[in-house]
Amino acid sequence: MGWFLIATAVLVLVPVALQLRSRERGLRDFAGYFVFAAGLFTVGAAERWLAGDAERIAMLTGLAAVVGGLLVARLTAR
Repeated sequence: MGWFLIATAVLVLVPVALQLRSRERGLRDFAGYFVFAAGLFTVGAAERWLAGDAERIAMLTGLAAVVGGLLVARLTAR
């Protein structure tokens, strides 16, 4: 499951990178997506490579980043 979350994080960043490259929007517009992808990556990496309390802490941190990224993306979309 960890690999799928890491792959999903990369897939989220591909269209962001393409839009940044074409200069359709600025870096500030994608802050929420970066935080969201970082959260997905953290959860996936924690599930894949960590164990015990370290895994639990990293997964909760990643989950908080996912929720925070969604909130930031929602607020910047307005």
